[in-house]
Amino acid sequence: MPETDAAGAKVLAERLRKRIEAYEFPGQEKPLHVTISIGVSIFPDDATEKLMLIKKADDALYRAKEAGRNNTQIYSEAPAPQETEKKIEQKPAGH
Repeated sequence: MPETDAAGAKVLAERLRKRIEAYEFPGQEKPLHVTISIGVSIFPDDATEKLMLIKKADDALYRAKEAGRNNTQIYSEAPAPQETEKKIEQKPAGH
């Protein structure tokens, strides 16, 4: 959405996520419930080129899935908490 900052994008994405989560898709025997994870990148803050914006939104989407799915993540350069934990675990003894 043009002129939308990260906070506004998070609000819009969360609104969409919650509506999909609450929606009952008609099924043959019973309604089907689905959830989504959303990754968001911001133009021009995260990138100015279309392909790089898509890549960064995809990175944020993977973080959303790693965080337990059914959530929204805004792209960040900072390592994900799991990435930081993995680096600490992989450090050789004595460092």
